[in-house]
Amino acid sequence: SAHSCRPSSQQDKHDSQHWPAFLLAFGLKQTQQDVQALHYKVQQFRFEDKPKDKLLHSVGQRGSSEGYFCYPRGLSVASDGELAIADTENHRVQLFNSAGVFKNIIGRGKGSAPGELDSPLDVAWMPTGNYAVADTGNSRVQIFRPKGSLRMMFLTRAAPVAIACDAGHNIIVVSEARQIEMYRKGCKFDKSFPIDTPTGAKSAAAAAAIASPVQMYSVAANRQLIALCDTACGVVRLFDYDGVCKLTFEPAASRPGLAVLPTSVDLSADLLLIADATNHTVNAYALTGEFHQQALGPVDDLGNVQCARFTPEGHLAVTEFAANGLHCLKIFRFAPCDCHSERPTSAKKDKSTPIPKTHYTSDLVVPQ
Repeated sequence: SAHSCRPSSQQDKHDSQHWPAFLLAFGLKQTQQDVQALHYKVQQFRFEDKPKDKLLHSVGQRGSSEGYFCYPRGLSVASDGELAIADTENHRVQLFNSAGVFKNIIGRGKGSAPGELDSPLDVAWMPTGNYAVADTGNSRVQIFRPKGSLRMMFLTRAAPVAIACDAGHNIIVVSEARQIEMYRKGCKFDKSFPIDTPTGAKSAAAAAAIASPVQMYSVAANRQLIALCDTACGVVRLFDYDGVCKLTFEPAASRPGLAVLPTSVDLSADLLLIADATNHTVNAYALTGEFHQQALGPVDDLGNVQCARFTPEGHLAVTEFAANGLHCLKIFRFAPCDCHSERPTSAKKDKSTPIPKTHYTSDLVVPQ
């Protein structure tokens, strides 16, 4: 037979239409194989070859037992790493150690008597070791000892929805009347100043936010600045202690085109930590409002985050809830830490022992 210089794969293709069809089928098959191989590599990276799992501990689900939550909102961190969670719909505050092990409950149930709470939205650790609780439903702040006994309480000018305490024992309260109230050491009223009221479309958005189960405000302070997360307006504001607004900015998303719903803010020496419930992220920003980095995201098993805080160990503690999802506390890696540098990722399931009591210091140490 005559010699054919065509490749063997072409020699049985005598019809002029056969060869293009063969090429198309071959290309589609190769593309399918490449896509399957890529998916396999992605799965391997996410679940097997990922060097470190950021999620260290996930605590609780929806319920009313110890260690369970019903719409956990505010979160505060003590200097020794103890975590206090405002368990809003259970009308209490729960205390956990730095590994998420349950320790104690603050609040004697729902009510208006001293020591009882009604829908507390936030809690703040004080340098004395006590906890100041925004007792929202009773329009007051109650201060509890770590063992749960009531030390004192005082009425606020309007229902408190967020609270912070700085190293100088100043208590900063954000009220539902869009006012920031400041109380000096001893809980003596010092001053108050307004938060700009939104107008137009922002006013409608604010009204919707007030009616939603999303925390309206979050506040943090460091004796120089007061950082306010104004969820109703979708902005973060920085005030000085005289009430002068130094900066207002809308947090940028980690990717273009994403809408951001900020739900909490924390403040370190040079960073703002802002939780974004819409995109299930926690992002770090410079004090100028510029985006710095994404600290946590959905790939880290972060859900509908309500509040995020730095911890002394260099971790991030967050509360999250969804109507049909988890109501929980989660603890993640953030800055390099010695406590988990050599522990396997399965350590997050280990039963940890409570941390020992230490002397409280005046400042919360956060990653710089």
